[in-house]
Amino acid sequence: MAHEESKESIAALRKEVALLADLCRPLFDSETLTGVDHYLNHNEPEMALEGLLIELIQANRYPVPFDTDRWEQIVASADFSDGGVFEEEILHQFRAWLAGSKPQ
Repeated sequence: MAHEESKESIAALRKEVALLADLCRPLFDSETLTGVDHYLNHNEPEMALEGLLIELIQANRYPVPFDTDRWEQIVASADFSDGGVFEEEILHQFRAWLAGSKPQ
């Protein structure tokens, strides 16, 4: 990502992404989130979040409960404004998916 992040902000994002990943585990088989876990274990929460978003968007599924505001805040804190590592348009894709799925 474009800006330097503090250890504290990385740790906070890692914690949030880990909680989101746990919410998503019932939606996928154990192999699907292996990459997400790998990046969380290597303290790369942005990449873990991006992988999680890619999986959710491709499956067009969302966990229950799904707190739209929370997901939007976490994605914003990951700062995909310069694009993602795996998918350059991940922020646009996330917003389009979110608008289309309208989870409540």
